[in-house]
Amino acid sequence: MKADLGNTAGLTVDNKDTSFSAGGGYMFNRYIGAEIGYRDLGDVSASATLLTLNTAKISGNTVTGTLGLTVRGSSDGFYFGPVFKVPVHENFDLVGRLGWYRSETSVSVTLSAAGTINGTAVAANATANRTFNHTDPYWGVGGAYNFNKNVGLGLEYSKYKIGGDVDTKIDIWSTRLTYRF
Repeated sequence: MKADLGNTAGLTVDNKDTSFSAGGGYMFNRYIGAEIGYRDLGDVSASATLLTLNTAKISGNTVTGTLGLTVRGSSDGFYFGPVFKVPVHENFDLVGRLGWYRSETSVSVTLSAAGTINGTAVAANATANRTFNHTDPYWGVGGAYNFNKNVGLGLEYSKYKIGGDVDTKIDIWSTRLTYRF
């Protein structure tokens, strides 16, 4: 067997996506409250070219092709936990949150091969999927400006942990629009 191997270092990672949430809560007093809601953490993916076969002679056949691997993941679920506020100014609060996130995380792994044998195109794919549920902690810190007694706008940094077979930490910068009844 004689083979001319091409570049095998092609790795592409897309780990930035849009996350969104919707929820509600209740402030027991000016400093302590509770929240519950739904959050979609978005999607991530990584793909790599494991092998590029520019030209090979195998048992008298001319073979070319690539072997690739793609991994995709997504997570969404429900959160619940306390909220802590520290008034800094009449209209500005520092905000902290800490709680539990019950997630459903889906992971898909695809191995793909494509190429030619004596000029005839051939391709094959194999995919494995796994979905798991897990309850893990989350926390967040930020600030909120209150336009009036009903409407506020905040900026927050949050970290979600996704456990189970995939132990991952997800960082989120978010804006939060609040309406109080």
